[in-house]
Amino acid sequence: ALESQQREHEELLDAITAADVTRTSLASALEEPLCVAQAAVNAASRQVAELPRAPVDEVRALAAPPKAVVRALGIVHGILFGRDVKAALPQWRDLQKMLRREDFLARVKGFRVQGSALTDGAVLNKLQQDLAGTMGASGDVGPLTDAAVRRASQAVAVLF
Repeated sequence: ALESQQREHEELLDAITAADVTRTSLASALEEPLCVAQAAVNAASRQVAELPRAPVDEVRALAAPPKAVVRALGIVHGILFGRDVKAALPQWRDLQKMLRREDFLARVKGFRVQGSALTDGAVLNKLQQDLAGTMGASGDVGPLTDAAVRRASQAVAVLF
């Protein structure tokens, strides 16, 4: 009977140890993408820190911006302010309001991945679809590339 209890005790300890290892592995796996994303955000923040307000105001003043500008800023909007996963990308007038905000550049510079819309799986999936163009965002079908955004607007490319 004592031997049986010892074996049972050892099996329980093994199970607890295995569960701890699994939990630690899962936590590490979930943390890694956030760390990588935050590193990318930090690198982009350094570029944004050097971006004066004037180019942002010039982009905002456009009556009919290139589609790449609207799509890129729509994705920036979704990252900063969240995203209704059932809605289309924001309209240009809504993006102009975002660019007009006094705290816009400060919000971009202070962005943190943890606790943002990027940690919501449904929102992240929708933003990836917007980037890929799989939903026909803004009449475009196809991926939104850094090169396309850069050709359309240097200021927006820094934000993108």
